[in-house]
Amino acid sequence: MKHRSLVVAVLLIVFCLTTAGIDAAGPSYKYKPAKPFAGKFKGTIDPYTIVYTITQTGSDISGSIQTLLEGSNVLPLTFTGTIGVSGKTADINLIGTQDLTTSDTVRIKLIEKGKKFIKMQYRDDDTGDPIGDYVKYKRVK
Repeated sequence: MKHRSLVVAVLLIVFCLTTAGIDAAGPSYKYKPAKPFAGKFKGTIDPYTIVYTITQTGSDISGSIQTLLEGSNVLPLTFTGTIGVSGKTADINLIGTQDLTTSDTVRIKLIEKGKKFIKMQYRDDDTGDPIGDYVKYKRVK
């Protein structure tokens, strides 16, 4: 009886480790001090939920944007940009997909070094002046 319990316990542990390994195989969006802008960030501009997935290589950033309405991606976008000299801000240019001609500039600022949040604000393409308020985005894993 003890032997059977031991076998069941070992199999349960192996199952749990295998399941954890499968989950860990996906991309990690955890905060990394060397790449504070990199990650996945989620915010809301009613009625939309917006998810930015950002990759960082040196001082260049790029990625994709999902604009979700009731769970459906209604406006997929991509972007490229550069990190400012201070390392605390970045400017990105949104690029439309699916035959859209959207091209906007957005300023990203790190909040608390980007560990948990960033905030973004649209900018006028010609003057660089702010348009609207900053929107806060939370880092998701």
